[in-house]
Amino acid sequence: MQKLFESICQKFGNQEKCEAAFAKLVARYLVPERFYHTFLGHISACLRELEVVPIGLFRDKYALAIALFFHDVVMDFSRSDNEERSAEFSVQLCREMGMPLRFRREVARLILDTKHDAAPEGIDSQLIIDIDLSILGQTVEIFDDYEKNIRREYAFVPENIFVSRRAEILKCFLDRPSIFWTEYFQGKYEEQARRNLTRSIAKLDL
Repeated sequence: MQKLFESICQKFGNQEKCEAAFAKLVARYLVPERFYHTFLGHISACLRELEVVPIGLFRDKYALAIALFFHDVVMDFSRSDNEERSAEFSVQLCREMGMPLRFRREVARLILDTKHDAAPEGIDSQLIIDIDLSILGQTVEIFDDYEKNIRREYAFVPENIFVSRRAEILKCFLDRPSIFWTEYFQGKYEEQARRNLTRSIAKLDL
């Protein structure tokens, strides 16, 4: 992942500052409170998903990749503004690397799309959301590990409150006409994601 980050940094920014910037980025993910939203877990999986998206489907693969690197860099599980703070962090670090304003703004915009609170505008916005949600369509074993790790991240939340809120969130995804926005991810993960969510909600409702 470091080679990918530095190659994009060198293309748009200052090569000498890439290594230090990458170290700053990774350090923000290496905190003991993270169990799912980790660098080698979630971020790595997202970048692998991007790597196999067909050429021609995305508009700016470089901005998508950098946005994926940064989209969970700030993660305070007691707050609801993590995406905004992650976007701010990305702007700051991308500025330090000498990346142009237009690129920094696009990265920040894509990060904000991962709030999942509005319909995405444009194919890259659809893709970053679908990639972020791709965990929902994984095998039962991987999905169940994801659910366990989410609960560990919110261990401070009382069980009754967590169950109620978690069921509400999952039902919102399941109630959509499609969980995923792009035909590519619908074909890849929609069916399995619906099975996983239905099963998870049923367990929460017991």
